[in-house]
Amino acid sequence: MKTALLSIAMLLAAHASAFDLVSPTQTATVLVPASEPECVRLAAEDLVSDTKKITGKTPTITQRADDASVVMVSVNRPESAALLEKLAPGFGDGLRGKWETYRVENAGQRLIIAGSDERGTMFGLYAFIEKYLGVDPLCYWASRPPQRRATLAWNKVKISSGEPTFRFRGWFINDEDLLTEFRLDGGERRIDYPYYHRVVSPSVSAGVFEAALRLQMNLIIPSSFVDIRNPAEARLIEDATRRGLFVTMHHVEPVGVSAFGFNNFWKDRGETVPFQITQRPEKFHEIWREYAGRWAKFGERVIWQLGLRGIADRPVWLADPNVPKSDEGRGKLISDAMAKQWEIIRSVDRRPQPLATTTLWMEGAALHAAGRLKFPEGVAVIFSDNSPGWELQEDFYNVKREPGRNYGIYYHHQLWGTGPHLVQGVSVWRTHKIFKEAVRRGSTNYAMLNVSNVREFVLGLDASARMLRDFPAFDPGKYLTAWCEQHFGKEAKAAEAVYRRQFSTFLADPATGKRAMLDGEWMHAGVRLAKALAARMEKGGKSDGKTAGLLKKLRPQLEMQRGVGVAASELAGRLEGDAREFFENNLVAQHKIMMGLLCWVEHVAEADMALDAGDAGEVTRHIQETKEATSLIESGKALASRGEFKDWYRGDRKMNCAQLNEWTAKLSALASKLPKVTSRQSPITSHPFPIIGKLATRSALEIKSSTWSVGGETLDRDFAVFANYKKYLGPLGAKGIRVQAGWAKCEKLPGVYNWEWLDEVVNDSRAQGVQPWLEVSYGNPIYPDGGGTGLGAGLPKSAEALAAWDKWVKAIVARYKDRVHEWEVWNEPDGGHGITAEGFAEFYLRTAAIIRAEQPKARIYAFGLANTSKTEFAEALLKLAKERGQLGLIDAITIHGYPKNPDSTKAVDLFRELVARYSDKIEIRQGETGAPSGETVGALRDVPWTELKQAKWDLRRMLAHHGKDVPFNLFTLCELKYAQPKMTGFNRKGLLRCNDDKTVAAPKLAYFAAQRVFSIFDDTLERIRDFKFTTPSDEKLAVFGCRQKADGALVASVWLNGAPPTDSNRTTPVDLTFHASRFTSPVFADLLTGNVHEIPRDLWSAEGGNVTFRQLPFYDSPVLIAERAALAICGGR
Repeated sequence: MKTALLSIAMLLAAHASAFDLVSPTQTATVLVPASEPECVRLAAEDLVSDTKKITGKTPTITQRADDASVVMVSVNRPESAALLEKLAPGFGDGLRGKWETYRVENAGQRLIIAGSDERGTMFGLYAFIEKYLGVDPLCYWASRPPQRRATLAWNKVKISSGEPTFRFRGWFINDEDLLTEFRLDGGERRIDYPYYHRVVSPSVSAGVFEAALRLQMNLIIPSSFVDIRNPAEARLIEDATRRGLFVTMHHVEPVGVSAFGFNNFWKDRGETVPFQITQRPEKFHEIWREYAGRWAKFGERVIWQLGLRGIADRPVWLADPNVPKSDEGRGKLISDAMAKQWEIIRSVDRRPQPLATTTLWMEGAALHAAGRLKFPEGVAVIFSDNSPGWELQEDFYNVKREPGRNYGIYYHHQLWGTGPHLVQGVSVWRTHKIFKEAVRRGSTNYAMLNVSNVREFVLGLDASARMLRDFPAFDPGKYLTAWCEQHFGKEAKAAEAVYRRQFSTFLADPATGKRAMLDGEWMHAGVRLAKALAARMEKGGKSDGKTAGLLKKLRPQLEMQRGVGVAASELAGRLEGDAREFFENNLVAQHKIMMGLLCWVEHVAEADMALDAGDAGEVTRHIQETKEATSLIESGKALASRGEFKDWYRGDRKMNCAQLNEWTAKLSALASKLPKVTSRQSPITSHPFPIIGKLATRSALEIKSSTWSVGGETLDRDFAVFANYKKYLGPLGAKGIRVQAGWAKCEKLPGVYNWEWLDEVVNDSRAQGVQPWLEVSYGNPIYPDGGGTGLGAGLPKSAEALAAWDKWVKAIVARYKDRVHEWEVWNEPDGGHGITAEGFAEFYLRTAAIIRAEQPKARIYAFGLANTSKTEFAEALLKLAKERGQLGLIDAITIHGYPKNPDSTKAVDLFRELVARYSDKIEIRQGETGAPSGETVGALRDVPWTELKQAKWDLRRMLAHHGKDVPFNLFTLCELKYAQPKMTGFNRKGLLRCNDDKTVAAPKLAYFAAQRVFSIFDDTLERIRDFKFTTPSDEKLAVFGCRQKADGALVASVWLNGAPPTDSNRTTPVDLTFHASRFTSPVFADLLTGNVHEIPRDLWSAEGGNVTFRQLPFYDSPVLIAERAALAICGGR
């Protein structure tokens, strides 16, 4: 008993000494002594705000120490130091005389936040907020609000920091087009420039300054150009300094004067003064004095910028033609200007040693490397990277450091022009490498990061802030792992892999670090090419011959981005809540923008090459494809523009993605005026044959029977909407449609069936002449251990669930047995979902027996196998069925398959050999296969697809199976919008292109191609099993022969099958002889275009029962050589 009482007393004592910021019984009071500067109080207000967001309770700020539970003091303030000594003797001893150090600990029930100076105090507070309250320093820009909690209390709080590795750590808000127009209440600025006509909103700039401080940055250039005479722009400086930040200037604004401010200043005085220092040096000196006086009012917070540059971040000699031509003369002019600026600064700045830098950007670095610049004593020299953040320039490595002079680094996370701008491109490793060089050479006085609009670069900014603060402790690999753990929890490992993969897409050569092109570079390259293409379409002429080289650079990067898209889509489907929103904002949206940009450039380049080849049809097609690319960019923007950020891209004026739509429209208009291929010529052949008409197509009602069906999958999970696409079903001509019947959708309450949705599908399909075949699946979670509702779900297992399954199967067969005659049991059970071969064999036979009992003449199909390279899973069922005498329950085995080369039918041979050992009555059916038309989830996601390649792939896949008498189901009619944990996003294998709301946008090329196959290859044709041909060509050919059952008229399909389909329609002339064949009027028909061509009489001959065709133009898509009477041709002579 005594032991128990003692334990309780100890627990109570421990609780009594704990620090409570918010508990059920109290809310803290925060002491900010009167001696502290305003910035410390403003930081305390951030603590109050964060606490309220988390708990709903609001701590108060006071200047009285009596009952304060949080104390904020800066030991360089005598009054604050005395108070600290009184409250906690010796607590601040290790802080005195240090730069931005802090110590945060609880002393009993009081939390003490002490800094060596005001920034140390603020940074100690923000470190506490991040570590103990769990607030992301970039919470606003990352859209990551803190998690709600009822209590904020800790037994022990302890944080401390030494002096930072880099003394001054700053952000340059540059190229800030999105920030400028995100909100429109910032005021106007006078500037003769296409950008920055508005000043960043006070609320927006406040968010920038707060985020910088939370990351323990201490310096800001608050805008690309700041004219301090404009109150709206001066407000940026005032607000930044109030928050405790140092302020400095853009390197084009020495002493705060840009060329734009210069022009406004003299214009306001009624003078016209050219921006030419060689002609009017006194005017430059006068304005420098005026602006220096205004900036000096901000006192010790100012870090001056010295230098001499021209207009809009260009060398001074581009604005002043009288500048000397030699490096020596130019260096002297700039050095003299800096000397004069320093003289003026020293006259207005009261500090014994004013803080000042000169940033050696572009020509500054070159002149420095050449030894042509002299800097005033006390001015820090800032080296620059070579834009955008991949390498430091020659002067950094080769110029000898002056003793006593400070050095630093100007580094780009973003740079308009090349990029990155809308899409982050610089990895943590690259940034670490640059600053490692700076540390090694002692250039640690100053680090300025060009951060643009902030939101795009939250990962890089977070990493940079931490390495600049404590470089020896920073490891880029460990950092990214920890960052992903914080942001993505249990999916951290997968997220890290995606981020690494995304950054790798900007490396052209990982071994050397040579970079690939960035978003800005691709924008410029694409627009330049569009301008040249437009000029050529208007005026004629050949290209410069560089387009092929551009595509060679683009396609590897595009393929890598596609891989990123697949991995990102899969991961996004497993993320939830804030983690998913952040991932979509920070990576998925940027990936879509980059993909759209690359695809746009690719299609413009393809159009350019097609114009050189004289192929007007291809020019038009590729220009039309650019519309899908711009839609992808817009979808990325929409993803990152949700909620409070709905107007985020309103100011997109630097990249100006809208110009791509304008160029698409202009190119489309010009393409429509190109000379068309005449109606007597083929648009695909190098030996044009006369066109005699088009292949006629038939609806399903007009076709009596065939072995073709089309996919109507995932209606059970609402990934598609039947009502949206049903009007395209009958006209397609497929005689069957595969439908997943969806136990969970049919039975949402135990024993209560809703057939309404399935009735619509079955009845409407039949009314259009299309026969549904129903797949019974998946599980139903309303029953214990009832299995899941989609691909990857397990089978129902519990006795209750299995009984309910049996009941549902019986009910569905009873309902539809007068309309449905084919049933498939489950989908891809062999996909590694915890379903064993033996377990599925039992489940299948159980289910098939119920179907057969209810519908004796039903045809029942097994499996829908995913892995068609192995037969073990299927053989387990065959063995069990044979042992039990139940092979009659298996009418067919359905196999799936998505090989890169669609001609591969090895699986058909493999499974035919298997079933032959058990039964001669079980057929092999192709149950699901098809290609996507673009970036997709699911199979074939790692291949760069287009609509053209999809159409070719589908055609070849269909006819390769038809050539082996395999019934075929084409996956799928409509694009599917998946929304399940392991797969989220569009599956683009549909023949119909869909909008985000699942409505149909338009049929694709593949729809019309499939329509032609379904119309021609019905059951009125039979395959010629011993069809023989010869050719002297080395090309690999696929050749299949069919004949009309009624009159024997021949239809042969031919294509080049040595490689997967490409986006090229280039043909190869081939001689081909059909043995034991007869033609009287052969024609040449292209299933892709639908054109039917006359074969010139001198290109074919018949001899000895064989027919030889000469120099026929074959390519990687099927064409027909057919007796004219065997084809239905419309529009002919």
